[in-house]
Amino acid sequence: MPNESEELDRSIINKRYNYYLKTKTNNSEHANMILEKIKNGYEPNDADVFELYCDDEEKITEYREMFDIKQRVKGGQISEKDYEYLIKKIGINDKFLEEALREKFTSSGKLVEKYDTNISKR
Repeated sequence: MPNESEELDRSIINKRYNYYLKTKTNNSEHANMILEKIKNGYEPNDADVFELYCDDEEKITEYREMFDIKQRVKGGQISEKDYEYLIKKIGINDKFLEEALREKFTSSGKLVEKYDTNISKR
């Protein structure tokens, strides 16, 4: 017999699932997979919620990429690859400006070749 805490957890999961089931607009296979995970107790992240309400694959891909970069830079550094991606996305075409930005990031220790994967995740 479930205790009160388990019943509350199940109630929250059901409310969350029913809310997204009723309000989502994306009916893709991946969006439905996210919904199924929610039904099983998963708490969706911002990128998942965005996908439930957007059916433009290009926008979903871009949002997920930005979301992933945001997660990776939480340690205060950005990799060369992510830096280059963002410079391209922002549309900085001025070589002097890009070099000045790169120098600032590099001299402050914020720009790294790649992320240190030995740092424990929080």
